[in-house]
Amino acid sequence: MNLHFMGAAQEVTGSCYLMETKGLRFLVDCGMVQGGREAPARNRQPFGFDAKKIDFVLLTHAHIDHSGLLPKLTRAGFKGPIYTTSATADLLGVMLPDSAHIQEADAERAKRRSRRGKTTAASAPIYTMQDTRECLRQVQAVGYDDKHDPHPAVRCRFRDAGHILGSAIIEVWITESDIFWAPPLSRSGSLKAVRPQRSCSAGIWASQGDQSCAIRPSSRRPTFC
Repeated sequence: MNLHFMGAAQEVTGSCYLMETKGLRFLVDCGMVQGGREAPARNRQPFGFDAKKIDFVLLTHAHIDHSGLLPKLTRAGFKGPIYTTSATADLLGVMLPDSAHIQEADAERAKRRSRRGKTTAASAPIYTMQDTRECLRQVQAVGYDDKHDPHPAVRCRFRDAGHILGSAIIEVWITESDIFWAPPLSRSGSLKAVRPQRSCSAGIWASQGDQSCAIRPSSRRPTFC
């Protein structure tokens, strides 16, 4: 089993994890890098993996730095399902088209300002409204606390994270280990709409760069709890 941090490592944006195990490849989140002068160029870089070989995606929540490159993933050849909560699925239906619209509008303005009236690679949209529509057709809603099997070797459960509407801690059980993926969680004394649900202990906790991220040994065998 190999866990690759493709984004949000030593930073708090562009969340993307790649899990590889026994010929299976799936992502948790596929977010856009936000902030800083290098962000546009980084978002245009090719993925560090073959999108066509990704089996499915698990999405923690709808913030663009966790979901914003999903249409780019579809554009690059990803054909599998994207699993997330019902509320997150509803938010994606607003936020991803809005992101595509902003990119297309920026590209059109850059084209008008260009002396040749052409769109350059640096100003072209990362993805279009059509890419977004195709991506949204891949989204499948999963209920909180329901155990879901996206693959015979994988079981997952979405638990309320109390971050934004629809946000989830994703518990994932794989043959070799058990892993929890979490969006930003409440700190002591902070105001959040909902307290995050407690989850059973995991061998690995994974979160973005400014949050707790610990890997600890586990003496027990992984089970579907």
